[in-house]
Amino acid sequence: MVDNQNDYFFWNPISGDQLMLPSLKCQCSTRNCSTLKLAASSEPTRRVRRSQQQQPPCVVVSLCSLGRLAFCMPTDRSWNSIDKEGKLHFDDIVIVHGKLYAPTRWWPRSSSALMVFDIIFQEDVNICSSDFIPGQPRYRVEKQVLLRSWPHIPLVLPWKNNNDRYISLAQDYALMELFMIHHQVTYDCDSDYEMSRRHIYSGNCIKPPKTKGFRVLKLNSTNEGGPPWEEVANLGDRILFVSNVGNKFISTSSANSAINHGERLERNCIYFAFDHSCLQSTSSGHDFGVFSLENRTIRHLDFPVCFSGARLPTRPIWFTPNPW
Repeated sequence: MVDNQNDYFFWNPISGDQLMLPSLKCQCSTRNCSTLKLAASSEPTRRVRRSQQQQPPCVVVSLCSLGRLAFCMPTDRSWNSIDKEGKLHFDDIVIVHGKLYAPTRWWPRSSSALMVFDIIFQEDVNICSSDFIPGQPRYRVEKQVLLRSWPHIPLVLPWKNNNDRYISLAQDYALMELFMIHHQVTYDCDSDYEMSRRHIYSGNCIKPPKTKGFRVLKLNSTNEGGPPWEEVANLGDRILFVSNVGNKFISTSSANSAINHGERLERNCIYFAFDHSCLQSTSSGHDFGVFSLENRTIRHLDFPVCFSGARLPTRPIWFTPNPW
């Protein structure tokens, strides 16, 4: 999280615990840049516990609104940039088994790729010490998975100037599978000039982006020579929760077993929560709903009344309560 003083920290909403991170200064040299997402390789702690001393230390990666990456550890004093030359534009970040996965693309061309970075730690670090101070991490590009082999399945809507697609990643920690989420939106803007994504998401549109559909693809890392991604039409017992901050899978049966009252969650569905800025209508930026992968329909959800008149957009976060 980030506060009004631009201090970055991890915060547990259940226990109230807080862990500060180094001050993050974006390398994009523009005032319009902001941090979109932070991802951690493991549970962030101030000191490594004895049970965790043989495990790699926690690494935190940041993604800014202009698609640049930086990484650090909670004990560091500064962040390290990835791709300092700024040739790549990244859409999302996920850390799996110490490796950083980040999709990048040059829109609207199809020369897109999933970059895999291997995070390396200095070997001379004495991780058996009770006062564990990790060394400076480094990274290297392990591989690139081209994304041009997507299945040619029609999208929910034909491509138009007021349609767009966004890419994000989701990991199923139970099955250790990596998924790519295609989020398709539509919006209305002034037809007198072509709007860039930055203008759309800064509120300069008549109607902000609204969800029209999703596609889910799974990384097929064992199929050598075949398509790297395969379409997923059925999530089975799983539910996928998506937002601009992060995505996560939850088992329908386990989630519903904890619900004593109220509406039960639907299987094989995508629950989405987005809130976009719209200068002309502050209440029209709320985009909450449930997308069914079975019949590809959307059921919209009401936005909380106490926030419906907010002038600034919120950043919805899906989380599973955990007291640490």
